[in-house]
Amino acid sequence: MDESLPPRAAGWSRRMRIGLAVGLLAAAILRLALLPAVGLRADTDQFVGWVHALATGVPLGDAYRLDLSFPPVMVYVFWALARLVPAFGTAADAGDLAARIASKAPAAVADLGLALGVAYLLRERPRWAIGAALAVAFLPLTWYVSAWWGQFESIYVLLGLLAAILVLADYPLPAAVALGLAVMTKPQAFPFLVPFAAYAIGRYGWRRAAVFGIVTGAVA
Repeated sequence: MDESLPPRAAGWSRRMRIGLAVGLLAAAILRLALLPAVGLRADTDQFVGWVHALATGVPLGDAYRLDLSFPPVMVYVFWALARLVPAFGTAADAGDLAARIASKAPAAVADLGLALGVAYLLRERPRWAIGAALAVAFLPLTWYVSAWWGQFESIYVLLGLLAAILVLADYPLPAAVALGLAVMTKPQAFPFLVPFAAYAIGRYGWRRAAVFGIVTGAVA
């Protein structure tokens, strides 16, 4: 096969593209069906309560007076929900259906972003790309944690995957930015720093890797 050919010419047939689109649509429908579920009520009550407070008078700069247990990226997500979804003006807990669905939606969307990111990384092998993307989309761990339980793990994982896509495409500075955002989404992203540091040192040398580390730290 001519390696100079773009991915589309290297084997992405119309049928494959339709198959991937239909699979992702089915994954989206699965999540839509689960979003109204109560999930872990103690957590979703807390999340909706934080967004409600941001929607009813607590300024963004005072968000941590609410005893938020997430790093700043999630605070911005909660603030955006407060601005965009009117239901949070009255809903103080997850008993409100619209607020419950809205609080789960960012992570459910991130799930689908993960599937697309995996497909992009494997784009030169279309069958592997489709299979891996649909495996991610339908893996119970993803839809259970996000669409049912209402947790936000897929957001920081998506940012980590974006960092990987960028660094593999030789865009290390944007990758460093994405990595900084990932570690400021949930602390569980901190282990990502180890393989990224090893890759940067091996590919770019210590000096340039140090610059990328500074960028990641500055973003954080």
